[in-house]
Amino acid sequence: MLLVKIALILFLSCVYAEQFVWVGNSAENCDFHGIYLKDFPSTKTECGPKCEANPECTHYAWGPFHFGGNCVLKKGPVSKSEAYYHFNAYCGIKSTVANSQSNQGNSQANQGNSQANQGNSQGDQSSSKLINLINQMKTSNTNPIIL
Repeated sequence: MLLVKIALILFLSCVYAEQFVWVGNSAENCDFHGIYLKDFPSTKTECGPKCEANPECTHYAWGPFHFGGNCVLKKGPVSKSEAYYHFNAYCGIKSTVANSQSNQGNSQANQGNSQANQGNSQGDQSSSKLINLINQMKTSNTNPIIL
């Protein structure tokens, strides 16, 4: 029976992870794994700024537990896709971490676009050569060679 409960919790965690509504870099009903830095009593709105002010913090989680609210600062590699469902909790990623991930994604997209443009340029050159060859064949009196 315990295994069934664990499996259900893992299943719900996976299902709900895709359904977070991110407002900027934070969301409701989520948490992150990570290396624990520290925790302290706080309100939900104080938790994010405390992470921003801590140079080691990369992400955080807040819950309404322990005297009305507790903020947990964490560190380590993190992305929004790694959030898992945690009822009545609140989690977020430090803005500098989220921005660097966004910039990496943009950089990778730009590299992909650049490679696609190079491919299009090469394709355009090949098309141009083929058109020139066809035009030459039309204007000459020789029979084309069919491969």
